[in-house]
Order: sequence, then C-alpha cells, then structure tokens
Amino acid sequence: MTKLTNRQIIYDFKDLMSKDRLSDDIGYSNRWIYNHLLNYRAQLIIQKLDKDKLSELNYQTIANIDLIEVPDTDFKCIPPMKCVLLRSVVHIPSFIDLKSITSPLNKSGEIIKLAEIDPDMIKYKLLTKLPAQLNNTYYYIQNIGSGAYVYIWSNKIEFLKGIAIKGIFHRPHLVEAIKDCAGTIDPCYNYLDAEFPIDPELLSTMYAMALSSIMKGKVMASDLINDNNDTITTNPQ
Repeated sequence: MTKLTNRQIIYDFKDLMSKDRLSDDIGYSNRWIYNHLLNYRAQLIIQKLDKDKLSELNYQTIANIDLIEVPDTDFKCIPPMKCVLLRSVVHIPSFIDLKSITSPLNKSGEIIKLAEIDPDMIKYKLLTKLPAQLNNTYYYIQNIGSGAYVYIWSNKIEFLKGIAIKGIFHRPHLVEAIKDCAGTIDPCYNYLDAEFPIDPELLSTMYAMALSSIMKGKVMASDLINDNNDTITTNPQ
C-alpha cells in the first residue's frame, strides 16, 4: 500500500475546502492545515484505541536512541549484584500510544523486547529469589521537566547501549526527521515529504471533523460581525 505523505493529505484537504467554499485565501497555510489535521488524527486514534487494536499503518519506529548511564540512588543493588540505570540521551517525542521498546539487533540476530515496570516496583525485584525476574531488564517513562525520558534498569553489566521505540506519535514528521542515534533533528528535512501515519478508513472521518471545525469557526466569526443577531441565516452576505 502506498504511504500517504503530508503533501498529499494537505492538498486533498484543500480540495475539500474549495468544494465547501472555504477559500484558502484567508490564511490557511500548509503548516496550519497540517497541525489542524493532526489534532483530529489524534482524537480518532485515541477513540479507536479504546475499542480495538490499530493497524501497523499508524505506528512509527525510532530505530536507535543512545543511552547514557545515570546515578542510581533509588535502586541500590545488593551485592554481589551489579545494577545499572540508563536513560535515553534525549527526551522521546510526545506519543499517543507506546507499543514497544526493544534492543537493537545484536550480534546473534536477536531483538529483545523490554518489560515495562513501575519504578516503585524495582526495589521488590531486588529482593526476589526468582532468577528469571532478577535477570530481566525493565524500562519506565519519566518526565523530568525538560521532557519525558526512557529509563532502563538492569543488573546485566553487558547491557545494550541503545534502544528502538515503536509508537504512535503526536507529531510524526519529527520522528522521520531524526537523523542519528543522538536524536538530532535534521533542519533541512521537509515535513511535506514525511509520511502521515493513519488507517485509510479514518481519513474521511478526520477530514469531516476538521472541516466541521473550520465551518463552525466561520459561523461564529460571522455572527460576531453581525452583532450576534443570527443574521447569517437571513443575510447571505
């Protein structure tokens, strides 16, 4: 299936606006339309998440994000264990749904899916007598003010140095614009060429919701010009 680009989505929406006599000569820039549509994409995806699973077309993967070791003051290991607490070097993009965090492909060709954990539960893992739990590697998301970061806790000294994140993100073009493992955004990346990740069957509903919002705004603005006297319906001008 051909992937939809932001350029295609924007111009298809402009065609619909033209048919509904919503001329774009009043200041609807490509960037404004894109952000407007993203709002309704998020609403529809959240609604569908509550009911059933979404297809892979909605998801993106950040292939590799570097990790750095950070001081571990809360989860002290009990000797002879040697634990490590790692954090993503950059905060992760705002997401609607986080499907998985995995290790990059290792030398053996294996990709490991990391287990999510409440950080308050890590201290109980330290006391467990079950080797399987003791040897697991866990992740949690924490907002430290400057953004949300991925934290990885493990008692494996040979632990990986990077992770891959699969999710549905609020601003998908920023995910495509990441150019290296440090999360650097390519300043030359053209957002119009980026993919617009969405199930095709949601497109018509998204367009309808976005158009309705614009028309409602025009009606309210016209009513204000007419002193709230409901003259819109009686005066075509």
